[in-house]
Amino acid sequence: MLKQVWRAMTSLRWWGLFFLCGLFFMLFGLASYNLFALVKANFSLLVEYGWMAAQDGGLQQFFELLGLSYLSLLFWVLFKYCETLLVRELTPAPSASAAPISPPGAPSRPR
Repeated sequence: MLKQVWRAMTSLRWWGLFFLCGLFFMLFGLASYNLFALVKANFSLLVEYGWMAAQDGGLQQFFELLGLSYLSLLFWVLFKYCETLLVRELTPAPSASAAPISPPGAPSRPR
């Protein structure tokens, strides 16, 4: 099933990729909103109160925040993948007769 979803995603037209790119970017923003402050506060709680905070659910909350961090990372990677596909879709393929572009300051090769 995952292969079918992956194939469907890579075979979309540019407007479908643009929509998916925006969707994954919004999901990344929602998943990572205020995440750093929450992890910092949770870590401070665990350091200050130790085992008592862990028994009260601080450790569980820490692992939930860690999972949310990885979910946010997944949305970012999917956004970047869609962005790459979108750029490939919208830029023309280089022609065979075009000379490669050398970086500025590079010595030119004799033809």
